[in-house]
Amino acid sequence: MRNKGHADILNVLENYEGAKNWHLMVIGKGKGKWSLQYHIWKNHLGNRVHMLGHIVNVQEVLDGADAVVLPSKFETFGLVLAEAMAMEKPVVTYAVGGTPEVMHDTHTGFLVEKDNLDELYEKLAILANDKLLCRAMGKQGRTWVKENFASDVMMENIIGIYQEVGSSDK
Repeated sequence: MRNKGHADILNVLENYEGAKNWHLMVIGKGKGKWSLQYHIWKNHLGNRVHMLGHIVNVQEVLDGADAVVLPSKFETFGLVLAEAMAMEKPVVTYAVGGTPEVMHDTHTGFLVEKDNLDELYEKLAILANDKLLCRAMGKQGRTWVKENFASDVMMENIIGIYQEVGSSDK
């Protein structure tokens, strides 16, 4: 869980006045679960951070969320971002690995410089304070996912790559 950036978002919840009423749902399980729970307990965040563990019905959980944050230090693709956008949730993520390719900065959410807690807080605060923007980015996210990650679009892209590689071999 260390690479998923949980400490960063907990730091935001602890130290930024504007985040004092925010709640965080943590979905998933991993090796760092116990240290994360200890951090939550030690810093009196138990009433605002909800450890949900492994969830099968993520859609039902995300229905109750305003936005999805992924402050990962390393992320190859960021499938959770595409899933969140498909459910009309704006996303805030560190610009690492493949995350810049998954979302459209300032349209479907915000890309943040890795480890920049001030910027992470600032972008989350924008969404927390502007529900209309939150909904608009969510709708744009769903459209973005349909246009860029639908199975037929992905198949066309893969076929195009194979055709391009095949024609360069001749």
